[in-house]
Amino acid sequence: MTIIKDAIIWWVKNIRMVCAILAPALVMAVIVKSILSQIFIVEGDNFLGIGAHTIRYFFPVWYVVDVCFALLCMGALLYYLENSPTKDLSYKKIIIAGLYNWPKLIATAIIIGFVVYGLLLLNMAVRNSLLLLIGQVWALFMYFFIPWRYGLILPVVVIEKQGILKSFAISADLSKGKRAQILAVIIGYFVVINALLIGLGLISREFLMPSENLGTILNVTVMTCELLIIWFAFSMLSVVLFFFYKSGKSA
Repeated sequence: MTIIKDAIIWWVKNIRMVCAILAPALVMAVIVKSILSQIFIVEGDNFLGIGAHTIRYFFPVWYVVDVCFALLCMGALLYYLENSPTKDLSYKKIIIAGLYNWPKLIATAIIIGFVVYGLLLLNMAVRNSLLLLIGQVWALFMYFFIPWRYGLILPVVVIEKQGILKSFAISADLSKGKRAQILAVIIGYFVVINALLIGLGLISREFLMPSENLGTILNVTVMTCELLIIWFAFSMLSVVLFFFYKSGKSA
């Protein structure tokens, strides 16, 4: 618990830098999603004011965009965490470091994605019910195994400057003795985030106005709040994982 407490204290004390790192990537993510959303607009609105068929195809794209730009922020934030105690860092240098680490972080996320969802992606091509069941069981197992064994992979990729496969091995070594705590933190992150988003969705539905203009304003407000919740929580998770990484290095 000391590691988590120290990480949260650091995050609160450095919230201005966290916001400065998040801001440009958040703006870019919103712009990209706004452009992409025009491609998926179809007729037939639901209570959110978004086409019913749009929900199915657009939200996965939205999620991918969020992950990509969140990894950009994570690269910059981890660089700042590692170097700020010993170096005088300019904001420009921090952002450039984030851009430099961005491709490796995205490549790591893609590898993890293929490991978790590979069988399900294959099933989309062959349409086999047994393969679908095996893929779902495999994905569920990986949801827990990867955070448990490789929960520190992203800090390792940024800080150790090794190849991606080597970084997985280093991550597994550094997480020894703390794997249950790291897994609990990552699961707790997803539980809290989803609880907040569900609560926000219920509140927005309860106060949804019949007026189209007011409904649109509400939708934008709700989506903005969702983005802020997800991104700020992800930045805090990044800090916590960094503190676990440092604890593993000093052990």
